[in-house]
Amino acid sequence: MVSSNRWETFRYVKEKIWNRLQSWKGTTVSRGGKEILIKSVVQSIPSYVASVFLLPKKLCEDIEILMNRFWWLSNVEKNKGIRWMAWNKMCYPKKFGGMGFKRIQEFNVAMLGKQAWRILTQPHSFISRLLKSRYFPKCRFEEAILGNNPSYVWRV
Repeated sequence: MVSSNRWETFRYVKEKIWNRLQSWKGTTVSRGGKEILIKSVVQSIPSYVASVFLLPKKLCEDIEILMNRFWWLSNVEKNKGIRWMAWNKMCYPKKFGGMGFKRIQEFNVAMLGKQAWRILTQPHSFISRLLKSRYFPKCRFEEAILGNNPSYVWRV
């Protein structure tokens, strides 16, 4: 179960994305402009949280729905517009016919994998030593078990 602090963090991320998209609602933005806004601003908002926590699947889906709606709809409030391509296909690289948008859940797993890679390749870094002393003092990272009373970050 996710603690209320985590839910507040996740809710904050979603609200920040929603507010950012709403701030562009009244402006006329070209398709190229929308692409840049989504890729450089909206998709960067959850980056830090995604590198520390495993985001709930529902949050990832909600963020993608917000981006999809912003991309396709000419009038977001009235839900007017035609979605010409499924969001999962828009996440394909451009050379395969997509737009190259990030799949939030896949990005999240990649960011967490990057942290694991840092623990493995930089065993003398502060975070590696800290986690080792707390969660796997007598074994290697790959052999670590959940243990007693792990933090939320370690459990995911």
